[in-house]
Amino acid sequence: MSNGFRSRDMSGNGELDGTESRLALQASGYQIQEGTFQILMLLFDRRRAGALTFDDYVEMCIFLHNVRNVYGFYDRQHTDQVTFAFDAFLTAAVTLRSL
Repeated sequence: MSNGFRSRDMSGNGELDGTESRLALQASGYQIQEGTFQILMLLFDRRRAGALTFDDYVEMCIFLHNVRNVYGFYDRQHTDQVTFAFDAFLTAAVTLRSL
């Protein structure tokens, strides 16, 4: 994972700024809307520096992997669209919180 981080750190400063983080997500197959991306940056940029350290990046990758796995459980047709009853949504949220 550290090699992937370094290869995406185009500035070579040991962190991924917003642009580098977005490109890293896209390279990993995530097409995330700008508002959602900003929320992710707020959640995982613990220093509030507008950039992710290696640890921040790893934590975000693990979170996204877990979200993708839980979502995939409900997206059985692989359409990237699911309909949730509240109880199912709550179950998914609690599952993510416990991982």
